[in-house]
This record gives sequence, C-alpha cells and structure tokens, in this order.
Amino acid sequence: SLFDKSIFYIPQAPRVAFPAREPVPFPVPTSDEGTRLDVPLRSKGKLYKARALVNYSNPNYAYIEDKNQKCIKTNLGYVMFCLVVPRSPDAREGEFMYEIPQDGKLETVAVKLSAWSRIAQFRKAGKAEDPLQEVGAMQFVGDNEHLLACRDVISDNKYLYTVMPFLPRGDLLGLIYNGRMGGF
Repeated sequence: SLFDKSIFYIPQAPRVAFPAREPVPFPVPTSDEGTRLDVPLRSKGKLYKARALVNYSNPNYAYIEDKNQKCIKTNLGYVMFCLVVPRSPDAREGEFMYEIPQDGKLETVAVKLSAWSRIAQFRKAGKAEDPLQEVGAMQFVGDNEHLLACRDVISDNKYLYTVMPFLPRGDLLGLIYNGRMGGF
C-alpha cells in the first residue's frame, strides 16, 4: 500500500459525561410598567377601539393586537403579533389615543406573554428554561448577527411582555422542524 494507515490514526476522545455547568448569570432584566387595554384608534378619519399593549413610560406608540395573526401557545403563556402604532398628534397629555399613518405602513412585532405564576413555577422547579435569564441575556447582549434584542420589556401584575422583532419566515427551530431551511 502506498499509505501507512497508522499515520492517519485519530485518537477517540474518552466518552466521559461531565455534569452540566450552570448557565452564565445575566443581569436581572429591567422592565417598564404597562398593561393591555382598549384604546381609541383612528384610521382614515374613523375612530375605532383596539386592544393594545401600552408602555406607561413611553406612550408614544402602542402595540395593537393583530387579529389576523393567530397566537402561539408557549410553556409560559403565548406569543401574539402586534402592529406598532404611533400616538395620535391629537392626543392630550396622559391620553392613550393612537393613529394609523396615512401611508398605512406599520411594523409588526412579536410579543411574548409570560405569566408571572408560570415563571415562578419554572424557577422554583429549577427548569432549564428561565424567562428572566432569557430577557436579561437579550438586554445584555443586544441586537447582533446571532441574537435578537428585545425592543421593549413591559410588565404588569399578570404578565411579563417581551416585545421582539417579527420574523416573517418563523423562528430557527420551526424552520428546521418544517424542513424549510433550503438545503440546510
């Protein structure tokens, strides 16, 4: 033989299972106070009522629930899809009134609603999924090519709302499961 196979020997790594390491602790996430409520919404001169998530610290826009998109159930609550609608120029101080721009162009976002009761259950049980660590990581690392930053984090007495960019083709896990990775 022209090749001595022994020089191509690659030793196998020992198959020893090491205990899992604790995840890197990220800073405690920060959130603004807000809630979901019915708000006046003006579109093409007509006034409607719409269900919205409002950040009390920054009411210059609201996340209006998109009734054309179906919510997705999660372990801690669900994900809903919302349209980012600016505050109406006619809104008085302290008034929550929003208006769809004349061009009708609105950004869509995904809002993950995590119930505080479920978060407490997961953390007490020591589950690997920790939404507070997840949000803390998103706020700490920020938006880059490998991780989405959250646009907003809002909380009330029932939910932690994590507002993230909308991914029109779905998340990575869904793309892999559904075989839509285009040869990946």
